[in-house]
Amino acid sequence: MRPSRRVPSAIGKPNSGRFQIQGRCGHIWSGWQRGRITWGRPYDKHNAEWILARFQEWGLDAKIESFDVPFPTPKERLVEMVEPTRFTAKLAEPTVAVDPTSSQHQEQLPVYNAYSIDGDVTAPLVYVNFGIPEDYEMLDCLGISVKGAIVIARYGQSWRGIKPKVAAEHGAVGCAA
Repeated sequence: MRPSRRVPSAIGKPNSGRFQIQGRCGHIWSGWQRGRITWGRPYDKHNAEWILARFQEWGLDAKIESFDVPFPTPKERLVEMVEPTRFTAKLAEPTVAVDPTSSQHQEQLPVYNAYSIDGDVTAPLVYVNFGIPEDYEMLDCLGISVKGAIVIARYGQSWRGIKPKVAAEHGAVGCAA
């Protein structure tokens, strides 16, 4: 067993604590500030090695381990309305003046739900408010079914990844959340 060393701490030093945290994390997050997606890329390896070196400096018995993680990315993405008039959604978020990384479109992940199934679906569209169970109960009370439909749910009130699951439980064949 290695003798332990104390990890540097800023407890009791209110001004230096903020500086120390920013100083250490600034190196790690600089890739994200440039809008880079770093996992599986050379910059990610650089971050891991830098963190490993800090842990070892502090006396921790640390090592780097690698894992293969399935992370699907789409080959094709298309959302369009076909009736009564044709409309194709842009599927890209606009640049926002207060967010300097929002203009770096080439380095951003595409908009999609990572673990949704592949396929083409053409069906009626039903708006489900936030797409939470209470919204489906309200639609049922109004006599509106989502069975066989594509639902569109607005952002908020729940995690967006659960919205397709709840939609499928109610018979929807697709979900835009």
